[in-house]
Amino acid sequence: YKHILSPLAGFLVENCTPMSIAPNAITLFGLSFMVAAYTLTWYHCPTLDECRPNNENFSEIPNWIFAFNGVSMLIYQTLDNMDGKQGISLDSFS
Repeated sequence: YKHILSPLAGFLVENCTPMSIAPNAITLFGLSFMVAAYTLTWYHCPTLDECRPNNENFSEIPNWIFAFNGVSMLIYQTLDNMDGKQGISLDSFS
């Protein structure tokens, strides 16, 4: 975190984020990725019981969904970190 994610978030806030964007809007945008990841997982395996191999209604979740979940978590974590750095730069803490 200290050597990779925090400097990355600082760089993105300084160079890629307009000052007109509210800090909480950044976090909500990241949250939308997590909601999409959950929705995809729920769509393919609604009760998480169908995904057990010994279940008679076994259905395998596509592997790309797990990759999407991991990337979504990284995006959310980075954008949430950017929220704090944007709040500091705008003097509006949430």
